Amino acid sequence: MSMDKLLSKKDSVSEKKELVRDILEEDVEKAKLRRIDELIGKETTEKSKNIKMLEPQEPKGDFLSYIFQFKEWLDQRTYIRGDLDKIATWIRNLYKQLNIEESNLIESECKEEKIKLKEQFKRIPLNFIEEKMRTALLKKFRGAKNTTSDAYYLKKLKGIVQEKLKEATYYEILQRILEM
Repeated sequence: MSMDKLLSKKDSVSEKKELVRDILEEDVEKAKLRRIDELIGKETTEKSKNIKMLEPQEPKGDFLSYIFQFKEWLDQRTYIRGDLDKIATWIRNLYKQLNIEESNLIESECKEEKIKLKEQFKRIPLNFIEEKMRTALLKKFRGAKNTTSDAYYLKKLKGIVQEKLKEATYYEILQRILEM
C-alpha cells in the first residue's frame, strides 16, 4: 500500500492507524531483506531459494570437499532437531571417509617403505646370502605365494639374522672399548 491510498480513504482513525502499522511492517521487512541482500549478496539469497536440499551421500572425493558439502547442507537447515537422523548419517559417512583417507595414507607409506627396502636389498652383494634365500625374499617382496621350501629358507634366514644381530651387539661393545 502506498501513502496516497491511505490519505484518499476516509475511514475511521483506528483503521488508518492499522494501515499505517501494516505499511510500516512491510517497509521494515523490505528493509531487512535489503540489508540481508547487501550483507550476503543478492545472488546468494536468490540461490538459496532455488537450491535443492542436499541429502547425505556416500563419500566421494577427498575428505575436505565432503566436509564442505556437509556444511552447505547444514547451513540450509532451519530446524536441525528434525534432521537428527540425516545428521547422524552425514557424520557416519564423514567417519567412513576419514577411515578411508587414513588407510590410503598408511598404504602409501607402506608402499614407500617397501620401495626403500627393495632399493636397500639391491645393495646387498649377491654372494652374501644363498640364492634360494634371495629368491624367497624376492617372492616375499612381490607378495607371491610362498612354497614350503621358501618358508624353510626364510625361517633359516631369520635365525641367521638374529644370530648376527647378537654378534653385532658384542661388536658394538668392543668398538666402544677400542674408542676409549
